[in-house]
Amino acid sequence: MTIKRIFDIAVSAAGLTALAPAFGAAVLMNTLKGRESFYTVERTGKDGAPFQMFKFKTMNDARDPESGALLPDDDRMLKGTKWIRASGLDELPQLYNILKGDMSVVGPRPLAPKEAVEISELGFGDMFDVKPGLTGAWQTKAIGRQIGLAERGRIECAYVHSNPGFRDDLKIIAATLPVLKYGHNEDTLNL
Repeated sequence: MTIKRIFDIAVSAAGLTALAPAFGAAVLMNTLKGRESFYTVERTGKDGAPFQMFKFKTMNDARDPESGALLPDDDRMLKGTKWIRASGLDELPQLYNILKGDMSVVGPRPLAPKEAVEISELGFGDMFDVKPGLTGAWQTKAIGRQIGLAERGRIECAYVHSNPGFRDDLKIIAATLPVLKYGHNEDTLNL
């Protein structure tokens, strides 16, 4: 077992234990309101393997009656959950994915299958050489900005190709904290 995997298990187990009361309160509140607390979405993991990623449910599934397309995010936001999504707290159930071994604390952000195909066609399939992460280079450099898949692929592959060590991952974790508070930080890492 590698240092990274030991760290992933320790962080995810500690996080899930510490957050258990908050998760329990959220589940109870949502159950009383008759709504689901969690949902899963298919994402592409290491070596292109699909997995189900867990998230807090912050939006309903309302669709346009004519086209059948999902309504815009603002129209589907569940009451009282906008701050959860804005702060990134809706991502915390992914600690379970980390504990299971689907994800790592640090790595490229997991992509939907369609995006994974597109980014591979652009020449950035190397990002699937490692496990996807709860946080990573893309979050610290570009979150809060609209960037294309090519730029995202460049950022994620730069991380993978740098052969990051434990210290590099700790830098990314430290750089994530101001990103969560302020939205984005383009100059935190030189990747």
